[in-house]
Amino acid sequence: MTYEPLWTEAEIAAATSGTSTGRWSVEGIAIDSRDIVPGDLFIALHGQSSNGHDHVADALKAGAVAAIVSCDCPGLERDDPRLMRVCDTYSALLALARVARDRMTGVVAAVTGSAGKTSVKEALRLALGRSERVHTSIRSFNNHVGVPLSLARMPRETSCAVFELGMNKAGEIAPLSRLVRPDVAVITSVGPAHMAAFKDVDAIADAKAEIFEGLAPDGTAILNVDHAWAKRLLKHAQKANAATIQVSVHDKDADVCPMRLVMAQDKSCMTARLGETLVTCKVGSAGQHWVMNALLVLATVKAMEADIGMAALALAEMRAPAGRGLRHKITTRDGDFTLIDDAYNANPLSMAAALATLSRESANKTGRRLAILADMAELGEHTRDLHLGLVPDMKSADFTSVIALGSHMTALSHAAGAPCHAVESVQEAIRLLNQMVRPGDVVLVKGSHGANLRDLIANYARHGGQRPGLDMPKSGSVQQEEMQCYTTS
Repeated sequence: MTYEPLWTEAEIAAATSGTSTGRWSVEGIAIDSRDIVPGDLFIALHGQSSNGHDHVADALKAGAVAAIVSCDCPGLERDDPRLMRVCDTYSALLALARVARDRMTGVVAAVTGSAGKTSVKEALRLALGRSERVHTSIRSFNNHVGVPLSLARMPRETSCAVFELGMNKAGEIAPLSRLVRPDVAVITSVGPAHMAAFKDVDAIADAKAEIFEGLAPDGTAILNVDHAWAKRLLKHAQKANAATIQVSVHDKDADVCPMRLVMAQDKSCMTARLGETLVTCKVGSAGQHWVMNALLVLATVKAMEADIGMAALALAEMRAPAGRGLRHKITTRDGDFTLIDDAYNANPLSMAAALATLSRESANKTGRRLAILADMAELGEHTRDLHLGLVPDMKSADFTSVIALGSHMTALSHAAGAPCHAVESVQEAIRLLNQMVRPGDVVLVKGSHGANLRDLIANYARHGGQRPGLDMPKSGSVQQEEMQCYTTS
């Protein structure tokens, strides 16, 4: 096989109508100078709080081969051969994304949903990677910057690709879907996320169904139907002339469902039916939501005509990603306890799933269930009711104690009868947990992204749970800049 770089200067010039005096090729693409790997192309985007053109020189020093720019860059000559000049750098990124999609001859899947889309995307990467040259978006790069960047990074030899599509309001998924042009569209769930931007959950379902707008003419829609908006999604899929695959944990008449299912503390085992095919597998993460994720993965792999057997084997290795249920064993001088990192974000759907998973934890003789929970954000006028709607889920978790950040989570804890300690900062939560936690305990950490509970996770990962008086890691600008590249719903 003849080696070909990711992009040549001539290809980039043709795609973007750009000009350069140099001749070069690149192996990757970055939009943050701190993320540069030698051989990368740097695209100088105009961000909300920064201008990438101010960092072009730094990117080149870090090993970038070239940069796409639309204006002069400090410290560099205008005719530097490493610069590709274009009218607009974001338009250039979109152009590269379109060309990358055009030259891809394999099968493409797109995933969206109110909860579970990053987990399903990562599980598909694992499952498809056993038999295919797979490419996926990294982390949660799922918005108007992250999706085209992920497309532009797609290697030529890719045979299967999976992209995550997110939104904060209506109208955001449709252009991303038209850019990705998926052969398979997956909707993992529908629920009350970002309710501040929507009239009701019907409107959220309609916004998620925008994923069908870019679906290939002979494309397939894969739908979790274990919710009240399943029929609404099916109508959207039928309107798009998509073949539909209905996935359910409970309904044995669904196209994909478990015929036998045993859920344990840290895994599940099942025999699933995929149409006429039976597949027995182990799911390496705990909880009913991970059973659904696994079923969606199997359905998608089948629709992409990849190897189902290899995918089923890979599901045993499936683990919750960091921030989405990843389990940590924290060692202190007094003994070990389990920290469940679900700190990336929270909405009523994902909070209920986390609480349900915790309710199945079989604590040992001395272990207890503790939690640090922060308010769920962006729920608008529904905030109070959606928090209090989780009272049955909170009761089922049977917490020994809850450390609550925010008035709504405090009210929920009190309404559910859970012993509650209200705190005003992550630092205070850490100090209180250090005083409370004992060997054998299980501690759930979950809340909306803005609560910065990831700082708590980083604290324990860095210090191994020493106590008392841990130093807080400072939130670096890297994390803040990354958030310009992806959304969370």
